[in-house]
Amino acid sequence: MDDPLVHPRLKDQQSRNRASRDLWHRFAPHRQRVTDLLIGAIPPAAHAPRLVILGAGNCNDLDLARLRQQFSTIQLLDCDLEAVQQGVERQGLADDPALIPTGPVDLSGFADATPAWSPDRPPSDREIDAALSAASAATLHSLLPSDVAASIGLLSQILERLIHDLGPQSPRLLDLVQQVRHTHLRLLIDHLNPGGIGLLITDVVSSETAPQIVEAQPLALATLVRELIQQRNFFTGLNPAVIHSLLTNDPLLAPRIDDITIHAPWTWDLGSRVYAVYAAQFRRRAIDSPRRG
Repeated sequence: MDDPLVHPRLKDQQSRNRASRDLWHRFAPHRQRVTDLLIGAIPPAAHAPRLVILGAGNCNDLDLARLRQQFSTIQLLDCDLEAVQQGVERQGLADDPALIPTGPVDLSGFADATPAWSPDRPPSDREIDAALSAASAATLHSLLPSDVAASIGLLSQILERLIHDLGPQSPRLLDLVQQVRHTHLRLLIDHLNPGGIGLLITDVVSSETAPQIVEAQPLALATLVRELIQQRNFFTGLNPAVIHSLLTNDPLLAPRIDDITIHAPWTWDLGSRVYAVYAAQFRRRAIDSPRRG
């Protein structure tokens, strides 16, 4: 039964969760890489560190037992609360009070401000302006302060839906992509404790347009991804060089963070497609620096 609290625009993600629910074994290398990054990000000074995941979905990309050994609390946010709860249960941790499935949560920041956009019914400028305003002001009241906060494969799905609804030639698409991306990074920063580590883990290109990534060896993948980006073969809004520049130079984000790193890419096998994935990591400053510019 559909959850009446879930906005119609978020139900696409529920369908994606159902489609990938039974891919636990296929996710194994990706899950190990993600889990290693999360554990490796724990600040040395953190006492009883807390972890927050945006876009937890089925939890197939999280080894919750390993994470639970390192984190005192793990909050798992998604628009599809049922998928998270079932994912936790499949890993045998449904009775652990330290795991906190949270939802349904609009992690796009603008779903409530939009009608049911579609390619057959493009939004008006007024509707796009409303979405931009909502995304700019978005907050996550249900999100607990954390020592490590990560978005996992979520931003690409939000942006993909935008492109689908507006069309790749829309003159307003870039405005929305930039605002949603900026808001996504800001939300990660907002809910980090001082000295906490944020991770944007995102796919950047798939085997649908770059079949050569399927057989690429790990040491060659970084070079291949750079070449694909130079050829403009990557997901809109997710160029790692642009993400790094945004984190380094944006007047609202950059003064709040430092220690920015782009981790080498790896592959993520979803069966129907293989994705190249990378992680952008940053640390929230103990005290925000004066605004630049």
